[in-house]
Amino acid sequence: DGGKDEDCEEEGEEDLAETESESTASDASSARSSGLLPATTTTTSSSSSTPAYVSEFRDLVNSLEDEFTTDYTYYGRLFACISVLFAAAIYCVVGQGHSDNASVHMLGAVLLGFFWQQTMFIGHDAGHGSITHSHHKDFYIGLLVGNLCNGVGITWWTTTHNVHHCACNSVECDPDIQHMPVLAVTPKYFASPYSSYHGRDMVFDAAAKMLVSIQHYSFYPIMAVARFNLYFQGLYLLATSKEIKPERRWIELFTMGLYFTWLGTLVSYLPTYTERVAFVLLSHAVGGLIHVQICLSHFSRDVFDGRPQSHKWVDMQLSGTMDIDCSPWMDWFHGGLQFQTEHHLVPRMPRHKLR
Repeated sequence: DGGKDEDCEEEGEEDLAETESESTASDASSARSSGLLPATTTTTSSSSSTPAYVSEFRDLVNSLEDEFTTDYTYYGRLFACISVLFAAAIYCVVGQGHSDNASVHMLGAVLLGFFWQQTMFIGHDAGHGSITHSHHKDFYIGLLVGNLCNGVGITWWTTTHNVHHCACNSVECDPDIQHMPVLAVTPKYFASPYSSYHGRDMVFDAAAKMLVSIQHYSFYPIMAVARFNLYFQGLYLLATSKEIKPERRWIELFTMGLYFTWLGTLVSYLPTYTERVAFVLLSHAVGGLIHVQICLSHFSRDVFDGRPQSHKWVDMQLSGTMDIDCSPWMDWFHGGLQFQTEHHLVPRMPRHKLR
């Protein structure tokens, strides 16, 4: 819901503006245009009070200006791979000769889950404007891979994700770590803090205490069904937000409707109710790998109270993110999220240049 996080983001945006980099400022501009940030920034401190490493970081980002270009052959190869994934998933369900083979059908569910994971990575790129570097063009890419391919609204995603970047791991401000009553990433949530993003107290009551006490067992099952929550969150925002223009609202609802239509049609080809339920749950569990990958890079890191402070933006990104060490041949699996710290520092850097 636009306009809820101005207090959280004002000082974080102050340091964003000071970087004078296309990469970070564009995310802040997108958040401001959605009503998440104030229309103007506060007056910044003098350069003499800026820590040396922050000034050096700004110089570094400015020196990377020529790197903010996309190799479209990379996305061409990626598109070819995910097209094969999608076609193979469909063939496993509707292809001739295995209409009664449950194992082949479940293979199709696994392939569909990987298709969702890979297209969500592209939606993440598009939401940051790191593909074409035009928010208008990347919005339509987001509609294709987010709404149509995944049923996840691109407006909902950018609304929450830009706040996450501007207030990374803030207990009160960052919606990406606010998962009460089912998960608590810090004991600070036991004090029932107020979520400035959701506009309510995150109450730690008896039910929350019980659920959090078993989160070391429930984490992976929750991740396996987390996509269903994304469906709800995206539809709820489109139905209730007063910040979304009518034409944008209807095009998002239309493309999400197409997603549920093609998915429902595909599932209807399965011969039994049991297989249909198993197919949906297995595909969503595999697609839920991306939720685990996101949690890996943030849940174990430091959190802080309140809104971001002036000149603390770099510190916040470094303390709130973690990279995943992996071989280059595994880059496809992580979709750029393995370089979480670098991504948070320069979010519009194309992912194929992060390594």
